[in-house]
Amino acid sequence: RRTKVPLPSLSEAVLERDISFSSLGSALRRRSPAVVTGKEAISRTQFTIRRLLKIICSHLKGLVLFIDNLQWSDKATLELLRSIVLDGEIPNLLIVGAYREDEVPDNLQLASYIQDLEQMNVSITQIKIGNLNADGVCPFVAEALGMDDEDDNVKTLANITHKKTEGNPFFVLMFLISLYDEKLIQYNFGAMKWTWDDDAVNSKIVTDNV
Repeated sequence: RRTKVPLPSLSEAVLERDISFSSLGSALRRRSPAVVTGKEAISRTQFTIRRLLKIICSHLKGLVLFIDNLQWSDKATLELLRSIVLDGEIPNLLIVGAYREDEVPDNLQLASYIQDLEQMNVSITQIKIGNLNADGVCPFVAEALGMDDEDDNVKTLANITHKKTEGNPFFVLMFLISLYDEKLIQYNFGAMKWTWDDDAVNSKIVTDNV
């Protein structure tokens, strides 16, 4: 004799499934990490970056971290750098920061940051890089053009470039690029070298912010 087992109705089965899914969803929400904001979020980010650097540096003989234009850095960036510098467990790491000295007074945070690190006896080597003189611009121009820096034409162009840019390396490069863009300097395939007209180059107007 067979005993009949009552089966749940369709509505009961659907209701039971919904209750199960609802319970599972509640459990997952309870286990989900809370959203972290504010100082704790910053602290966790700094810790994660430092931990990553520790792993990378521990497998290398040395790592150089170069950061340009520090004069534009914000508070969060400087605080991150401070946490990295003060972490004595990061091995074989050299941090090189570049900034324009004439713009540092406008960024009081950077000036204060450097001063604080020096007061903490952090080893900081400051290297001041000024503008190139006329003799320094000449090999720069010669290298860019693939020509001999003893060439009289190159020396003349270098002197004009120095006068226009005051020897600022960045503006020297930008000046040469502008000469090319304006076709004031062109490559002569017959002579297999760059050629230009000194008077035309000398008459080129440059901005005053160099």
